[in-house]
Amino acid sequence: MMSEPKIAKIVESTEEHRRDNPLLPSREDHEAANILQPADHEITLSLIDETTDQRRNNAEG
Repeated sequence: MMSEPKIAKIVESTEEHRRDNPLLPSREDHEAANILQPADHEITLSLIDETTDQRRNNAEG
């Protein structure tokens, strides 16, 4: 979660470079657009907890 702003900046810079460079095809990159959206921290933590619980149950089982 802490690296999210840095990753978004790298993706944004890459997309800007592609738009500005006439030698590269300019196209809409939906995956890059999704990466630029901030993550929902509550959902992320919930998924981490769920995965941890599943692994713990599998190890005990």
